[in-house]
Amino acid sequence: MELDINVYFSDRKTITLQIKKDKTISVRAPRHYTKEDVHLYVMKNKNWLVSKLAEIDKKSYAWQFVPNSKIIYEGELFEIVYDPNQKKAIKMIADKFVFSKQEPEHIKKIYKAYLKHSAKKILVDECNNFAKILGLKVNQIKISSSKTRWGSCSSKRNINLNYRLMMVPKKIRLYVIIHELCHIIHMNHSKEFWRLVAKFFPDYKNLKKHLKDNSDYYDID
Repeated sequence: MELDINVYFSDRKTITLQIKKDKTISVRAPRHYTKEDVHLYVMKNKNWLVSKLAEIDKKSYAWQFVPNSKIIYEGELFEIVYDPNQKKAIKMIADKFVFSKQEPEHIKKIYKAYLKHSAKKILVDECNNFAKILGLKVNQIKISSSKTRWGSCSSKRNINLNYRLMMVPKKIRLYVIIHELCHIIHMNHSKEFWRLVAKFFPDYKNLKKHLKDNSDYYDID
């Protein structure tokens, strides 16, 4: 299998390999590396590359936004069903999402609006509930559409939570909420910060890894 790879040399100490969801492969290497060094590094990781490319193909196929395909909500897959007689744009029935439109662009738009509407209610309520448990006062809780961050916390006690958290399993979204609330107490990632997070989620490392490894899976754009 031939791989089209972009190679960048810079003043860095280590070599890294990256695959984006558009299948763009990039290698970033120190200046003292030769083309042969880079080639050997890629060959050493070729099986991993092929595996990741296959995962991207599988994930991109999952979100086609057409009737009879699947979409994800709270970590569970739901079948897309089209009902032209349905008055509501979207309705959840058992393990299905029923749409009044069948065009992919309309289904996607309606689904994203549903996620954002759910987030404004559910994420805000969950964040407020955990804030009370921690004895914290939050200034504002906003729902974001960030492409790169699941959440953030400012020094002014403002919490931002990504609407895509409604796609991930509930335990993982609660971990993100706790993570950001703990930053009100510790505005860093110190040992004290992680100890506080661990009081609620002792397995936070696994939850954190899940988000990192599956960020493309929860991307619907």
